[in-house]
Amino acid sequence: MAMVLLALVLLGALLIRNLENSSTGRAILAVRSSEVAARTAGISPVRARLLPFVVSAAIAGLGGAFFAVVNSPMTNVRAPALLGLVWLTVTVTFGVRRVGGAAIAGLVFATTLPFLHGVATWSGAPWSWIPADVRNRTRLGGAPRHPLRVRGNRARAQPRRSPGTRRRTLGRASAPGGHDAGHGTGHGGGDDTADDTADDTADDTADDTAGHRTVGRRRAVRGRGRSRFPALAFRQVRAGYGDAEVLHGVDLEVHAGSVLALLGANGAGKSTLCAVGAGLVPSRGGRVQRGGLDVTDVPTFRRAREGFYLAPEARGIFPDLTVDENLTVRLRERSERDSAYERFPLLADRRTQVAGLLSGGEQQMLALAPALVRPPDVLVADEPTLGLAPLATEEIMTAVGELRDRGCAVLLVEEKAREALEVADVVGFMELGRVTWVGPREQADAERLAAAYLGVGDA
Repeated sequence: MAMVLLALVLLGALLIRNLENSSTGRAILAVRSSEVAARTAGISPVRARLLPFVVSAAIAGLGGAFFAVVNSPMTNVRAPALLGLVWLTVTVTFGVRRVGGAAIAGLVFATTLPFLHGVATWSGAPWSWIPADVRNRTRLGGAPRHPLRVRGNRARAQPRRSPGTRRRTLGRASAPGGHDAGHGTGHGGGDDTADDTADDTADDTADDTAGHRTVGRRRAVRGRGRSRFPALAFRQVRAGYGDAEVLHGVDLEVHAGSVLALLGANGAGKSTLCAVGAGLVPSRGGRVQRGGLDVTDVPTFRRAREGFYLAPEARGIFPDLTVDENLTVRLRERSERDSAYERFPLLADRRTQVAGLLSGGEQQMLALAPALVRPPDVLVADEPTLGLAPLATEEIMTAVGELRDRGCAVLLVEEKAREALEVADVVGFMELGRVTWVGPREQADAERLAAAYLGVGDA
């Protein structure tokens, strides 16, 4: 039994390590690091949360089944609630987020409980793991030769049962546990090895039906009619937070191969409009269209899978993951990540560094690098130069212009008018939740800029 349990521990550790290094494991870590960034990267948070729960429940069920085999019959006396609390405490202290920590937790639990046996009333449960002869000699000086059942301070001798009787008793006690163990292993193992982040399986049931049909139609017509329809369009969109409405009927269009720079002061509603376009903030009215199709009710991660890329004001990275792990979430092929490092050599020098420790410019490079390697249909960049040095700002704006030249429709939200006007083809001004003017860059003169930022002049 000891060898079987050791083999199962090693197998479980191998499966968990394999899960951590898989695309599914990276998706789980991404959701834990930043749910918003994970949704905009095409990851379903519901699925990423359910999968660890299912795997951990399968492992717990397997462990409980073997605990029942060794400690049969399972009663409230053989497995008291206090014992479970000690298990939980040791596991959380040593084993959270680490496979090796779980093994250490098991060793700590197994080695410390026998010493606590005389202090706490464990009713003999931990001692059942010790062979009968060793247990008897330790407690009673080695004199008795028959197994003893110890309760409190009283010892009661039990007659030795024949091997056939013991096998029949063990079979009756372990039958339910063996069934559960096999079921848990099969279920957990399948999730570990066959999952892929881009699969549309269990998470599809939580999607809106109308949104699911819309995505299906988009896949059917993708690549057709793009010259007739804007890549991204807002039609009388209204949205807000709680009882406060921020957007009041916004109309805006972004076409493929062009940059629309949306300018305005703080509080104008620019970031809210970006969030509505990505699906992070629900629309209270109006429609959001992609290539002429209504995607208002499509979840965020599905919009990302269909070519919508959001670079939010908060950089849109996973701060708890390394630079290479951040890129791997969106770029699974090593050749693609190498292309990203060639485009931004600074990231190559910091590929093993945690992304949260990068500078603001490096974080923005990390956020835009996947889009440059695999250009999306639509890029929404919300304040990409916020807090950046002039050299970093120039690098980011060069990347935006490169995406425009590769046919991407770019909605660039900025407060720095000069930098935005250098790459923009179309300029829009936003004030108090409304788009007040949209036109070619050549017509965005100083008077309109003053009206948008200072509230003076003829709007």
